[in-house]
Amino acid sequence: MEYGFLAILMALDLMIVYKVYKLYFIQPEAILFLFGLEGCSVLLWFVFIGLDQNLSDWQITNHLLKAAGLDGSEGDERGWNMLAVLCGIVYPPVGVTCLYTGMRFLTKPVTTKADT
Repeated sequence: MEYGFLAILMALDLMIVYKVYKLYFIQPEAILFLFGLEGCSVLLWFVFIGLDQNLSDWQITNHLLKAAGLDGSEGDERGWNMLAVLCGIVYPPVGVTCLYTGMRFLTKPVTTKADT
């Protein structure tokens, strides 16, 4: 199961690196915009953690721990498992969503300029 998660994360990372480098060669000034989107995705991740902790008493993270098979721990090991779930399962979709939203905004003006 862990190797499947690692393979998915590796594929996502490679796809993101490819998209960023492709965009950098098309429109170099867009990198600052992408850094802003990355900062936005980190803030959204902190919002998710705050909402999950305060409103639902870690219910979403506990369900993810059960799905990943990491729910039998106590103490420090449980905290590390929760951090692994939050960093490895929750953050990548948030980051990828912000990246592709930004890519949609950036590639739309580029394609319209190239067509005219």
